Amino acid sequence: MFQLNLDFKCAKDDSKSEEIKKYIREISFYILNQIGEKNVKSIILTGSFTVGEGAATIEKDAIKILSDFDLMVVTSGLKWIKMRKRSMKLSEELTNKMKNRGLLSHVCVTLTSPFFLKILKPSIRNFEFKNCDKIIWGDNVFRYVPYFKSQDIPKMDAIELLNNRMAEHIENFIENYNREQVFFYYQNSKFVIDTARSILVFENEYKSKYEVRSRHIKNIFKKLSLEKFLSPDYPKLVDLWTRFKLDSDVTK
Repeated sequence: MFQLNLDFKCAKDDSKSEEIKKYIREISFYILNQIGEKNVKSIILTGSFTVGEGAATIEKDAIKILSDFDLMVVTSGLKWIKMRKRSMKLSEELTNKMKNRGLLSHVCVTLTSPFFLKILKPSIRNFEFKNCDKIIWGDNVFRYVPYFKSQDIPKMDAIELLNNRMAEHIENFIENYNREQVFFYYQNSKFVIDTARSILVFENEYKSKYEVRSRHIKNIFKKLSLEKFLSPDYPKLVDLWTRFKLDSDVTK
């Protein structure tokens, strides 16, 4: 049996965290079996699960997971080129498999190699990859990733984040109108929270964790005179949706 390093919390609530880890184990073992252990240098879990801020809710003693399972598989040499199509199929297979078990979002498996890790450039995604994401199996490939500070993240990254989130928000509303109510609340939380992420990038004040970002927006709102452009209640709105993102209890 493969041994995974899951010595971290995936959600604020301990019981949710342990349930989420069961999914991570199953997904990781499926990847290793399908791609072949000898072809994989590392499996890296990315996203909110790695900082203990994954979104999930429990209804009738069953967990429903709202956050995506995003995993990066680092392969040996150039093997990732031959396996790219397989990774897309893996994502689809795992998503379908997990949706029968309470997953409301997606599983996304991407393949890369140490060469591409060496040439990563500053961005929101790559900053969090280096500083927050977790190697759950295999070698320490983070040693290949260049060092950069949050202040190095380009402003264009913030604009792209906003544009992508707005497009995603509209798409989810149109295509998923029959989804569960909690899913719409979750998508709304992502939209509001990511406006805060963008503001912090513009101000060279980017923070990785949701709760830290929420507090920081509150602290800098008046200092930057943001009430000229945004509702005076904007910090409260960010705090509200941040708390929902971390708890995901619609009744509250």
